[in-house]
Amino acid sequence: MILPLTQSDENLEKALSPKTRAQYKKAALHNPQIMFGGAELLDEFYDVFSINMRDLGMPVYSKYIFARILLE
Repeated sequence: MILPLTQSDENLEKALSPKTRAQYKKAALHNPQIMFGGAELLDEFYDVFSINMRDLGMPVYSKYIFARILLE
């Protein structure tokens, strides 16, 4: 999803569809955080990744693949 940045949060929310706005507000209740890092965050990343892939009915890649990517 690509949206131009607006001058205020209110204007940005108005640009979203009602469904997207509802999803945003629901997610905000969980106080999400953005974390940047490498191998030290692999376990946390893989937990979220594997649950989402399972919920989508997709095969889950091995954690080893992500560990190898981080080493390169």
